[in-house]
Amino acid sequence: MNARALKFKGSYTEIGKQVGLLYKKWGHTYSDIPLLADQYYSQQLKIYEKFYPQYLEFLEGLAKGIRLNKDKILKFSLTSFLSAAYNIVARRCSIFAANNKHGVFIGRNYDWFESSELTSKFIQYDYLNNKAFSIKGISDMGTTKPGKLVSSEDFYFFIEDAWNNNLYIGLTGAPGKKTDIGIATPHVVQLIAEKCKKVDEAISILESLPIPNSQIYTLADKQGNLAVVEKSLEGGSKIRRSDSFIIATNHFNHEDLVYLNAKVFEKVPWHSTFGRYHYLEAHLVASWQKLDFSNVHPLMNKPPVLENWRGVKMGDTITDWTLALNLQNEKYRINFAPLLKNNVFVAN
Repeated sequence: MNARALKFKGSYTEIGKQVGLLYKKWGHTYSDIPLLADQYYSQQLKIYEKFYPQYLEFLEGLAKGIRLNKDKILKFSLTSFLSAAYNIVARRCSIFAANNKHGVFIGRNYDWFESSELTSKFIQYDYLNNKAFSIKGISDMGTTKPGKLVSSEDFYFFIEDAWNNNLYIGLTGAPGKKTDIGIATPHVVQLIAEKCKKVDEAISILESLPIPNSQIYTLADKQGNLAVVEKSLEGGSKIRRSDSFIIATNHFNHEDLVYLNAKVFEKVPWHSTFGRYHYLEAHLVASWQKLDFSNVHPLMNKPPVLENWRGVKMGDTITDWTLALNLQNEKYRINFAPLLKNNVFVAN
């Protein structure tokens, strides 16, 4: 079995228990309760009960599998991503979706810390009840330590890309200093993939969900509907749509939110988000009608969308994986650690 692929099957509770057993094997103790846990836990619990109660079922199963107190698991899991200050990471993530006669294609580079390069995983949840659509996704395993090899007791399943047999959703970071409480952005991705088959369904839910920081979500469905939801805590939710191709990096492109991009330059005047966006735009304007599955990886495996800022103190950012996906025939190919000679592929 490919060490980069993990597959689970059952109800939310049963899958949670399987994950809990794995966490126990990895050495998880959940000993580090987040700083903001006591302040926000009760509010967070109410939000998840309203918008994503199925995730609470998953956490109940996880607590049984790992044999730890359920309240401890809930408190950690529902507050660990909250922050008093949102940090704009120097560089990260590019996605495009394209629709033509050959299929509905996704190209995605996930740019994050070097610590995720050897640990990121393909995750598959096969739900055996009617509460959710089965999903496939990719996780950076929750690694947040720049330039470090992270041990298994620090791994968590946070899904940044997910798709079912009809819809894809992927997230990219966005500018913004305001923070709040709400559904963790990886949980948003998982929720949408489990509940929605069409872009319009996903947009309806995304617009109503409370989130803790500004984010950009790219959506595509098998019918060729493409959209980007730019969700800003300062400027609101704005939608861009296309029936040909659409792109998202780490700045806003909706005309009502462009003014917020000034925040990008405050920390990183040379931020790569703009170069990555226009690189993809230039190529897709010329070739989106001819694009097929074999073209996706070559397009995403070149600078500037292929990131290699290895070793930059407290800002190391590299491309940890590249995804090529055709929603029409559900074919996917993930290149883990594309910058290394011993890179690993997961594909069907």
